[in-house]
Amino acid sequence: MNTYIALTIGPITRVISLAKTTRGMWAASYLFSYMAKLIIEPFKGRTFLLPYLETDLFSTKFDGAGVFPDRYIFKEEDGDFDKLASNVEKVIENLAIQIAPQDKDTAKKMLMQYFKFYFFQTEKKEGEEDKSLVKRCEQQLALLEQQDSFIPSIPHGKHYLSRLINSKKLAPMQFLLNDAGIKKFQSIVEISTGEDGDYSIIPQKPYQRYIAIVSTDGDSMGKAFSETDDSRKLSQQLLKFNKDAIAAINQFDGQPVYIGGDDLFFFAPVYNPGKGSIFTLLESIDKAFHEAIGVDCPATLSFGVSITYYKYPMYEAVQLSQNLLAKAKGNYPPEDIKVLKNNVLFSIQKHSGQTRSGLLHKGCIESVKEMNTFIEKYISTGDNDDLLLVNSVMHNLREHEPILLNAIKDENMLKWYFKNNYNEPSHSTFKSFFDDTSNFLSISYNELKGKTDSLKRSLETPIIGRLTGHDAAYAALDLCYASLQFIHLINSKTDE
Repeated sequence: MNTYIALTIGPITRVISLAKTTRGMWAASYLFSYMAKLIIEPFKGRTFLLPYLETDLFSTKFDGAGVFPDRYIFKEEDGDFDKLASNVEKVIENLAIQIAPQDKDTAKKMLMQYFKFYFFQTEKKEGEEDKSLVKRCEQQLALLEQQDSFIPSIPHGKHYLSRLINSKKLAPMQFLLNDAGIKKFQSIVEISTGEDGDYSIIPQKPYQRYIAIVSTDGDSMGKAFSETDDSRKLSQQLLKFNKDAIAAINQFDGQPVYIGGDDLFFFAPVYNPGKGSIFTLLESIDKAFHEAIGVDCPATLSFGVSITYYKYPMYEAVQLSQNLLAKAKGNYPPEDIKVLKNNVLFSIQKHSGQTRSGLLHKGCIESVKEMNTFIEKYISTGDNDDLLLVNSVMHNLREHEPILLNAIKDENMLKWYFKNNYNEPSHSTFKSFFDDTSNFLSISYNELKGKTDSLKRSLETPIIGRLTGHDAAYAALDLCYASLQFIHLINSKTDE
């Protein structure tokens, strides 16, 4: 036979929307990986074009991270299609027994409403390359995933899936914890502080009351697979990246939730003394990605990072992260604009409700270096209050934005702005801070010139409605505002 089977499982958003805690978010996400593994395990000896599956992947634990993706393409052997259909039903039935042994028929019906399994057979054409077949199958899977059905209201007390995901006790989800090889999933407090805790404990340091929720997706992966001569090798390289990403997240005391191919979702502290800021972690993950796939691969990574107060509604914080990722990737641009991806779009939502966001285009090499250096240099988590000046500078820059829109375009003019506005005797101690802020703005602006038409779709603060002719200036200023806000968040001694 020269036929292949393509399979997709989804949609994860519907199930994640039920979660109210980090543990619930993990359970909802891990459930997909768990089901995918059980469904595909009987076929692990087949030739897979997507993804790359090592034999020991089915028995290896990844510190709680689900690593089985939602799409599979493998070469069919006699009877495989019927076997797959039968196994899908078997997995659903067994899961229904796990979550509602006393009412398994209702639970099974609910699971079939929430989860969608689409698969089809296709014949490999004579002379067709693997990469062409993969592209053709992925296009068909994408169309199938757009199909959906209405979910009727669930009778009171019968929403077994929600009860599993939001259980206050570990017993109902013990089968998932056992499969993941962990005893429990950390709470927000445990992730943000790196210490054991629970939701009733208030972290000691204000910045520990915030958590970074990160959604990551590959850019131009379709192009990467279409250009490669060996799609299985690229899948193998992505698996290596997944392992390296999990190691980097764990080393930073973060918590991986889903790590599959070019798709990552995890929680992390906003700052970890001795290890750096969340941006240090993102840089490590980005480096691991390019080391794994090689310098000639056209693919990149984009990140959506929501930084929110630890009592902020979990689903809304996750949704914000996913929305930021969609904007970072510049989804749905005008046809005449080629979108620049490879971005980090981050949003800081303070306890007070104030929100600041910034877009860092990783193609701006010097801006990336300058931002990371700037943040690390001026973070001070000790008792020194001198850097509270950061807050006043941030507000001054915002107030003087009409002036800065022109000053930023001339390095000398920008320096004169800082010299004229911060010339009090008390400011002399902070000359290096003013110089570094000026330098950061100048570097960002110069690298963004000529790129903002392609980045407009990715900016969290719309350029539409602002003065025309200053796109790069606005983008550079927004990045500086958000970086100063991040520094102030870490240095702050009280909630704001």
